[in-house]
Amino acid sequence: EIEAERLGETYRNLAESMSVSSLDMADAAIYFTRQGLGAQEIEKRLKSTTMYAKTANIEFERAAELITAVVNSMNLMDEEAEDGRTAAQSVADVFLKVGDNAATSGEEIGEAMQKAAASAGTFGVQFEWLAAYIATVSETTRQEARTIGTAFNTIIARLHQIKPTGYNSDDETKINDIAKALANVDIALMDQSGEWRYMTDILEDVASKWGEMDDKTKSYIATTM
Repeated sequence: EIEAERLGETYRNLAESMSVSSLDMADAAIYFTRQGLGAQEIEKRLKSTTMYAKTANIEFERAAELITAVVNSMNLMDEEAEDGRTAAQSVADVFLKVGDNAATSGEEIGEAMQKAAASAGTFGVQFEWLAAYIATVSETTRQEARTIGTAFNTIIARLHQIKPTGYNSDDETKINDIAKALANVDIALMDQSGEWRYMTDILEDVASKWGEMDDKTKSYIATTM
């Protein structure tokens, strides 16, 4: 009971200092407590969530959900965060900065990343890069965030798709269809040791060669991917 009162006082003071309601702060604290976070980590997450929610003009619970989805799905550990920021702070900063610079919004970036974060995390796509990809597509197409996030999830999955036999047995390449398409412009899907190359490196290669491709090749690669 004493500990609960102490935490309650901490959250009330935090709410007052950040100019938000104590009820919103308490709801967010409960959300993070259910994740098994300790008191110190909860306080850090509350600060990041508050900043994100206020700047993006979204509900506290929604802000907490989006930040948590990316931090957990992409295995971002606070002790590995740079510049003294926690992982949650870094994610919130990226949501807001990229959303603002790309004429979209911090909420849209977060919502799209929520859909693609698990796949991206599995195959080593840095969250800053994923946010930049999403922001670029959002600014250009103005598609819904959910649609963009699902599209990137599909792209990442297709990039790493392997046939039941472990390769494409239809021809001598013995690789998946995307690898066949990229090979036409001398881009490798795997490195010399047979491991997947980072998606960011693959897309950088595609971007660097895109202007040199004819329309047929562009269509082939884009459709396959």
